[in-house]
Amino acid sequence: MRLAVLAVPGLWLARGDSESCGELSVESLFGAIPQREDEWLRWVAARPNQPAAALRAAEVLRGPATEQSVQEAWREVETIQLDGCESAELVGWFRFRYFQWLPKTNLSALEQQLRQCSGSALEVAAGLLLSRDGTQTPEALKLLAEASPSLRLALALHSSGEKSAVASLAPRAKQELKLSEEGRDFDELLLATFGFLGAVTGHEPRLATQALQAAQRGAGSGALEAALYSASMRGALPFQLCQQIFHLQRDLLFQPSSCLHRLELSVLLLKGAKAIQAAAPAAERFLETLAMECPKMATELSGMGQAWLTAPSAQRGVVGLGGELHAVAAIRAGIRKANYAARNVSGRSVHWEVLHAARLTAALPPSTRCAKAAASALPLPPPWLAPPGKDAWGCPEVAAAEFRKRCLSRGKPCVLRQAAHLLLANGTASASELGRWLHLAPNATVKVSFPYKVPNGTSTLNLLQPTAEFMAAENVTLDGAPPWTLKRPGSWHMRLQDAIAWAQRHPTQEIYMNQAMVADLGSAALAQLQSNALAEGLELLQPSLWLASGAVTTGYHSDGPENLLAQLTGAKKVALLRPQEAQRLRYQEVLDVEPLLSLDESGATLGAAQHLERRSTGHSVIDVAQPALPKELLDSYKEAKGMTCDLQAGDVLYIPSRWHHAVFTTPDDSCTALSLNLWYHRKVQALASGDRTRNSAQPGSSLRAFGGILTSEF
Repeated sequence: MRLAVLAVPGLWLARGDSESCGELSVESLFGAIPQREDEWLRWVAARPNQPAAALRAAEVLRGPATEQSVQEAWREVETIQLDGCESAELVGWFRFRYFQWLPKTNLSALEQQLRQCSGSALEVAAGLLLSRDGTQTPEALKLLAEASPSLRLALALHSSGEKSAVASLAPRAKQELKLSEEGRDFDELLLATFGFLGAVTGHEPRLATQALQAAQRGAGSGALEAALYSASMRGALPFQLCQQIFHLQRDLLFQPSSCLHRLELSVLLLKGAKAIQAAAPAAERFLETLAMECPKMATELSGMGQAWLTAPSAQRGVVGLGGELHAVAAIRAGIRKANYAARNVSGRSVHWEVLHAARLTAALPPSTRCAKAAASALPLPPPWLAPPGKDAWGCPEVAAAEFRKRCLSRGKPCVLRQAAHLLLANGTASASELGRWLHLAPNATVKVSFPYKVPNGTSTLNLLQPTAEFMAAENVTLDGAPPWTLKRPGSWHMRLQDAIAWAQRHPTQEIYMNQAMVADLGSAALAQLQSNALAEGLELLQPSLWLASGAVTTGYHSDGPENLLAQLTGAKKVALLRPQEAQRLRYQEVLDVEPLLSLDESGATLGAAQHLERRSTGHSVIDVAQPALPKELLDSYKEAKGMTCDLQAGDVLYIPSRWHHAVFTTPDDSCTALSLNLWYHRKVQALASGDRTRNSAQPGSSLRAFGGILTSEF
């Protein structure tokens, strides 16, 4: 096997080799890299002595099938001389597999040559004809009938109302059954489809049952489909769901380059698999392959937005995940696995950062520094965190049974004391919460920031500076730059276990784990969340974990979704202001930068600022972390009215959509402050009519602001 070796000081890794050295192989960090289910690649691999151009094209296509990689592969394939049936079939299969991705050219000569051949070459000719016309024409059906018995022939016959569909496929089904009994590679998708057709038509019922049983012994999507079809026959799944899956799989066989069909099929397979738990991991693996087969669509779906809640539909051209958080998890996992070696702006790979952080963490002193987290040793909140004016609503404490009526229906914040257990399965919020997540996903990759120190002894995640001062310090000139610059902290990728170890054991360096999506920790982590009465009338959009190792401030901002914030360890003081206070908080466009960062045993070292072209409008320029504010900003802020809410471990705070908030976080004696926030989309119909004027009535506008924020992590 050809090795791709990644060099790291003191470590080395061989990608894709079962004999990789060291604990931190790609597989241990990210899991098995998803393999493409590509008919053309299988065709090439099954036939020896292929032209060098075909082998080069196959090598290009083993990675994610981007438009660029497909075009590059086609430039190789189109150089192959059509000097016989095998070469024509090789080129024809490529054109059929990637029809929607390639320039439309006259294929009449290729089709004519394929028609002069026999067997599977005629199936290719039929496929090209169907791709070109978009319909199942009698001519294509005739070509399929002349070819050797195939799955496409059976499906075409079935779609045309022909009763001979099962009979046409029975000989092939028997052949594949024999291969499965002999322990050899077999076509599980063919057996699954034959089994379903036989079961619903009543033809060859005994053979159909055997086919479904054998197909489930496979490892691909065909095995999953067979499991779902069998469950439907037992009454464990709605027949309509399996019928949808069957039709989508049929359409995908005739339109193999359709990402919309692949997405909808993937989501439905996951929906069905959730009803039969043993099949759920297989459904998630199939969804992971979307990052390989349709990387552009997968990347678009990886960033939080309305598409996470929208049901996908190939027929209507709608992209979405239907509210399936496990689908979000699988797609994002697939992207990380497919692109783990992608370079970031500093020329490092995410994988290199993870390995480097693991090596540094292993060298940290074994003792913890948690004594410094005692309440007497922690800095006080910055003086300007509390809004100068007092909002009459205050921050009421309510019982869980009153939450919907007193808070949610009114869109007003409140605190639910010791209610975090209502959001979590199997336990209550305590110091053991660290162990919960660490046990579930120790090797999950998270993004860690290194906050800026400020004069009062605390740290901040949002350092605001006049742009003129910033340009002078960086020795740069930026024409037309806004007057204020938002300096985000430098960041690094680590394993979750290393982030927690760094928080507890590094003697001086504070860290902050930025919005680690629970979906990124895997399905077992998502299973830790439970449906609850608090969220009645809400659709869960995204749960995330946040971790601070020291006293840190997050400046004023607002979020589109509804937010339930559960404090699991440590404490928070949250300042809240109504949406109409935006003008007094001085939201305006800022230059949005962050520094390059290097990491060694002593901690983080900041380099030159990056993203000098980036602008954002989502933050107030009132820097509440600072002990003093410019008079102009202070005069504006003094007119604002708000409230502060105090959270201890186990408490839950409801932050309504679009309410402005700033946060001061302090750790406990575990050296951590761990929070879980649950972002929700409000179901308009579920709440009182008087509440329907709130922004969640237009979910697209409130969620679009989140699109693309998270995709850069991959």
